[in-house]
Amino acid sequence: MKKLKKYTFENWWKGEIVLMYAVRVHKKDENLKVVTWDDFKSEERAKIEQKQKELFEQAVSNLFARKKAEFTKQFADSKAKEILLKHEIKQCYDILFEQIPFAGIILATHWDMSFDYNDLRSIQRFVKQKFILGKDEGYAFMHSPHCKYRHNNKHSVEVYACYLWKYYNWLLESNLNQDENPNVTYKYPKELERAVKCKWFVIAIAFANGEMDKLLEAYKVDGTPNYSAISRKIGMPKSRSWISESLSVRKSDKNIFANHKKIEIIEEYFRIHNMQICDSFYQRIAKLKKQGSKK
Repeated sequence: MKKLKKYTFENWWKGEIVLMYAVRVHKKDENLKVVTWDDFKSEERAKIEQKQKELFEQAVSNLFARKKAEFTKQFADSKAKEILLKHEIKQCYDILFEQIPFAGIILATHWDMSFDYNDLRSIQRFVKQKFILGKDEGYAFMHSPHCKYRHNNKHSVEVYACYLWKYYNWLLESNLNQDENPNVTYKYPKELERAVKCKWFVIAIAFANGEMDKLLEAYKVDGTPNYSAISRKIGMPKSRSWISESLSVRKSDKNIFANHKKIEIIEEYFRIHNMQICDSFYQRIAKLKKQGSKK
């Protein structure tokens, strides 16, 4: 007798079921339903796999963009740039390729953080399989963002491995001493230095580079974006009001598009780093201006 393929993409997306291939938080729950790919029709499995791929790529992109921005700022402020860059590259290399000491916790001294032994092994295995050997094993390890059994404050080791590989290669290939555009005229040098540490700046960058558009689509619940989930995803768990207000037509203090100076600071940041602002960023500015002209 053939196994009944009764589950759908919606069951997975809403967190009603959990794929056995994804690491989950242990909870005493009699309603937990752990399933395999055999429980889905091929078209439903294809939908899930496509969404898992999108979620994975977005998570990697977010981590990489944040780390790149942090190190670029750190590098600019450093009085020993060559040493800093050398240590940063070495730290990445050690995590990705160096032999792992047999210990419960392994210290990453340059970054002043620690890793679990098993996590490091999984990171190195993923890098070897995907990037060294070229074997694509899929994204079955990705949970739906609505799954209550996922680690809310921890990315999967596969996401971390891919982000670290991307960051490591960026460090190797980038000429950081020439990373800034020498033709830029600085209008807000002090304000920009302070802004990179602010909550609004992280949100604005996500709007400007197009990441926010993807997150708004990925984290919809019954057609409405879950701003709290999005704010947690970008590492700013208490910033939902900045997101919701910036999507409104109200000229509030937390609407980034209603603040001309904030917009100019973002534009300056993108010019300095030779990056392009996405069309939707300017479309939201135009929409707000149009709404204001009607009053």
